[in-house]
Amino acid sequence: LSGTTLYVSLEPKAGTPLLVLQDRGASPPPRPLLVDSRWDISGLRTQDGLTTFHAAGFGPGDMTFRMPTTAPGERWAAQLLGKTFMSGPDASDGSVRIRLPTGAETGVDITLRKSELRPALL
Repeated sequence: LSGTTLYVSLEPKAGTPLLVLQDRGASPPPRPLLVDSRWDISGLRTQDGLTTFHAAGFGPGDMTFRMPTTAPGERWAAQLLGKTFMSGPDASDGSVRIRLPTGAETGVDITLRKSELRPALL
């Protein structure tokens, strides 16, 4: 959103694109929703609690997702090549911000999943 203008990029391969507009104060979404991304995102799919997508771009890979929550303190993790590189949400509105430090011109596959909370050792 820039001023009063909304810029939208739709998945070229999507047969029926889904565009969701809602007040940020509204209830959590039923599945992860892409809010913004510096890199191009394609192949965004959500199934069985996992969200997968392909991201490609130059410079830092900044992106924000609004995540569903079913319990207080619920956390999500982003995984790239099997390594968890962030978890969230890290904002009061349930947003998860992802920052990949380097460009990926050919792209990378990313998975978002609920984190497993482990009890603290005493």
